[in-house]
Amino acid sequence: MTQPPEQPPNENTPYGQPGQPGQPPQWPVAPPPAQGQGPYGPPTGSGYTPPPGGGYTPPPGGYTPPPGGGYGAPSPYGQKPSGGSGKVIAIVVGVILLLVLLICGGAVGLVIWGAKSVDDALDEFDPSRVGGSDNPISVDVGEDFEIDGIEYAEGWSVAPPKDEYSGETITGLKGTNDRGDESGESVYLNFTFIDSDDTEVGEVSCSSSGDISYGNTEELTCTNYSKFTGSYDHVEVAASY
Repeated sequence: MTQPPEQPPNENTPYGQPGQPGQPPQWPVAPPPAQGQGPYGPPTGSGYTPPPGGGYTPPPGGYTPPPGGGYGAPSPYGQKPSGGSGKVIAIVVGVILLLVLLICGGAVGLVIWGAKSVDDALDEFDPSRVGGSDNPISVDVGEDFEIDGIEYAEGWSVAPPKDEYSGETITGLKGTNDRGDESGESVYLNFTFIDSDDTEVGEVSCSSSGDISYGNTEELTCTNYSKFTGSYDHVEVAASY
């Protein structure tokens, strides 16, 4: 069999150069960077200055989102708040105002009540009032009378001394609380027995066991440790204060 003639190497083939058949190809190599130039940036000292802000300059007026919040979704920033929260706030404010009015009204009422109570107390402790210590009332034995809203029923009497160590006293004296303010009241009374010459001949003290509640009746306890010095003509009675 006849062998084909041996062909000379082609100079344009990548697998060989003239005179070097069968050698691997030689890939091109990039030239080394120039003096003062990095492999990924502009040459140092070339006069290049990056723009401010990292290279990006936003358009004038900033970013404007498309109408409707973009991409067809409603924008949460363009919606009005629901009316539920406003109603809750209005209710809370109303409750607070109501409480303030109640507190202020109660305080005013308390001041008025306190002022009235003080006035009533001053009037009650005024010694010149009718039946006060400086303004006694004259009564006959057994006669009904009233002092400081306590009604004393008729029928009381003067009892003789029980023994040599005691004096005349009063029995059957009953008081009923009919005060206008419906408050309880403790009773302390002094009975002064006076003769026809307006001279005191004896004295008896009577008191309740405590406060007589409004509408209640209590018989007073009366004491005297000195015998009368003479006969009496009339009786004067007054509160002890």
